[in-house]
This record gives sequence, structure tokens and C-alpha cells, in this order.
Amino acid sequence: MEQRLKREQVPTEQTWNLKDLFPTQEAYVAELNDMNVEVAKIIAQKSSMTNSSKALYQALETYFALKGRLWRLSAYVSLKQSADSSNAENQADAARVDAVITEIETQLSFLRIN
Repeated sequence: MEQRLKREQVPTEQTWNLKDLFPTQEAYVAELNDMNVEVAKIIAQKSSMTNSSKALYQALETYFALKGRLWRLSAYVSLKQSADSSNAENQADAARVDAVITEIETQLSFLRIN
């Protein structure tokens, strides 16, 4: 039976190229930390978004851009986790992103489109 290699033991060309999503771990952390700023922008538009179609459009545009950024964060940690689910840092990153997404979805539930 072959022993399963840890990610750092696998040749780079046989691993996910996470740099396509975030060039560094620091860039990932910065993006994750920036989510609160983006949520605040959307919440600030809440009271005025029904005043005009332009205001609603801008709020929804900001919301969908945020959703795209959240998807990118989620994909990054998911790929890291699939590469080595025993790595504590990968587990912590996945838990952190899940918590941030849950919090954001709660804060922006007024925009939920079913």
C-alpha cells in the first residue's frame, strides 16, 4: 500500500496553483479582512436602495461583486483543504471563511434573492 504524501512532498506541478486565486497567504488574509468594509458599504445603502432604480442597481452590483469575492475566498480554502485536510492551518482558514460567510449572509439577509 502506497503512503499518501503530504502536500509539501508533492511536486509543485502536480498541485493546485492557488496563486491564480491569491498570490500569497497575506493577500488572502487581506481580502478576508476587507469583507467587513464591503458589507458596511451595502448596509449603508440599505435605506436608500428603494429610492430609485439606480440606487437599487448600485446596491445589487456591490452585493454581487461581494458574492464573487466570497466565492473566490471559499474556493481558495476549499482547494487548500482538499490538498491536505490534516493541516491545521488549512482547517483554521476553512473555518474562518465559513464563519465570515455566515456572518455576512446574516447581515445581508435583507437582500436575499430566492
